[in-house]
Amino acid sequence: MAGKWLSLRTVFNQISPRNSIQKIPTTRVILVWMGTTLAHNKSGRAKHPFFCERSSRVNDKSDIQGRAEIELLVNTFYDRVRQDDVLSFIFEQVAQTDWATHLPKMYAFWETVIFGTGGFSGNPLAAHARLVPMTDMGKEKFDRWLELFSGTVDGLFAGGRADHIKNCAADMANVIYSRINHVTDPRFDPERLTPEQRERYARYKQAATASSSP
Repeated sequence: MAGKWLSLRTVFNQISPRNSIQKIPTTRVILVWMGTTLAHNKSGRAKHPFFCERSSRVNDKSDIQGRAEIELLVNTFYDRVRQDDVLSFIFEQVAQTDWATHLPKMYAFWETVIFGTGGFSGNPLAAHARLVPMTDMGKEKFDRWLELFSGTVDGLFAGGRADHIKNCAADMANVIYSRINHVTDPRFDPERLTPEQRERYARYKQAATASSSP
């Protein structure tokens, strides 16, 4: 039996380093249905999901199922951020993060990314860009953020949605870093894209254009 789950990629549409932060639009989202199928054994019969090689349960870890898992992930991740030697200064001293506001916003953001039901609206790019004059927002900061985030996901969950949220986090970290620092993201260099990447990004661009039309 085939199952489907809703995946979502955030696309920073109509953004270039030449734009002022005030002109940067909120993130646009593209819904993409991804089909998943059960593995089959040599007899041709579907295996029980528990025994599938890429099962949503690996080493007794479940996949992300809904809002409760999103909140657990976000809370655990930011607990680590607030104790991290590299990132705590940015969040606590520079951004002076209001955690009572920030955490629910992150619940909504990641729920929107994975399930399309979080109701998130906002401009992550502008929120990070305002910090550039205050402190170093170099690549090592974003790499550390991504390392902590991916490590937190791996420590709590295993499965398709867990993999997807890590991929989305990597996309977001690279896009925000490149935009606020006005540098080229090498992943989007047309000369370096594989045919599959070219096709995928062409679909994203087409869908983003369609979603912005009246």
